[in-house]
Amino acid sequence: PHAEAIDQTLNAFAERQVKRRKRIVGNDWPILERTLRRVCEIITENVKNGNPFIFGLRPTVADFGLFGQLRQITTDPFPAQIMYEYPVAWAYVWKMDDLSGYEPPPDTITTPAIGGAPLAVQQLLKLAAKTYVPFMRANSEALRSGKPEVEVDLFDGEFPHKQAAFKYQGWCLEQLMEKYQKLKVQDLKYVNETLRDNGCLSLFSPEANAKL
Repeated sequence: PHAEAIDQTLNAFAERQVKRRKRIVGNDWPILERTLRRVCEIITENVKNGNPFIFGLRPTVADFGLFGQLRQITTDPFPAQIMYEYPVAWAYVWKMDDLSGYEPPPDTITTPAIGGAPLAVQQLLKLAAKTYVPFMRANSEALRSGKPEVEVDLFDGEFPHKQAAFKYQGWCLEQLMEKYQKLKVQDLKYVNETLRDNGCLSLFSPEANAKL
């Protein structure tokens, strides 16, 4: 009986996670693979250019955000096979997994010059402009109008995508908007220029353009 109970629990958990995957990302594997490969390419180029982290020599929340997702992928045999093709990106994940002993340079609160965003940051934003930004806008509209599903074209219309409207992502957009609206003048100018040049400014509504 004890073994049967364990099996029932495992099966219930597996079924729940599969259903949750459909709710969170849908079943569009080509979109997921294209995105994963592009992220790995960006990380690889960035490291080969002498930058161990996304913004340079110091790990930031951007690195930890990527690490949280990529670390899970390394434990899943199917997507991990893709990461095996990008050994530099694979090494980046395991470097992030254990940063003990790494002494980063001092932090700075100076706003970079306009156009001074690191290349990896710009490349990730361009990727987001083709995937995350249109999804977030469509998801926000679906939540506002009470639609149960989100329908949006990703990668410049190459991939039609459909999934259930996702309240958590609506909350994420609210948090982004809140932080965006609190930016000081010089920081706001830098952020607007960087987002606009990389196709992401539309995420913050047309009003954002008036602040440029």
